[in-house]
Amino acid sequence: VVMDIDVQGAAQVRACEDAEIRRAFVDLFVMPPSEEELHNRLSGRGTDSAEVIALRMTNALEEMVHWRLYSHLLLSSTREEDYARFFSLVTAERMRVSRLS
Repeated sequence: VVMDIDVQGAAQVRACEDAEIRRAFVDLFVMPPSEEELHNRLSGRGTDSAEVIALRMTNALEEMVHWRLYSHLLLSSTREEDYARFFSLVTAERMRVSRLS
C-alpha cells in the first residue's frame, strides 16, 4: 500500500505500537530541488491563488527540515525521473529478505 502522508502522519506511523505496522513501514521524503522550483511548480499548475501558494510554501518549508527523520530521500527532478527512482525503491523493498515469506 502506498500512502501520501505528511510529516506528522509519518511520525505517528513510526511511533505505532503495532510491530507489524512498523516493520512494514517504508518512508520516503520527496524534496524539491530548490525553494524556487517548488514555487514554480505550485504556480505553474494555475489552480491555486497566490495566498494558497504562499501557505503551501510555508507548510512545505516547515516540513522540509524533517527530511532526516526519513529512511529514504528523493531529490525531485523530472516527473519521469522521480517515478523511476520511486519504482526502484519499491522494487528493492519488495526484494528485502525480511519481507519474503
